[in-house]
Amino acid sequence: MILLSGDDDGRAYMFEALSQDPFDWTYNKTTFLDVGDGTVGEIAAADVNNDGYVDVFVPSYNGNQVVVFTFKQATDDLPLVG
Repeated sequence: MILLSGDDDGRAYMFEALSQDPFDWTYNKTTFLDVGDGTVGEIAAADVNNDGYVDVFVPSYNGNQVVVFTFKQATDDLPLVG
């Protein structure tokens, strides 16, 4: 996966390879954050709480916030963060 900040378009994107072939550079693009008008800054990712799942931090400068996502599976009693 590749995570990409759209910067001034107010979005954050995830690109997933459609093939394992190193010569096939086709990807599926998903917008995983849309803050509307404004700037989305540099994305940071790490397992900050040591639960074995990557946490993703996306700053929204105009919204004065950092939106946090996790790759942990959602369960009935624990909604997906984001």
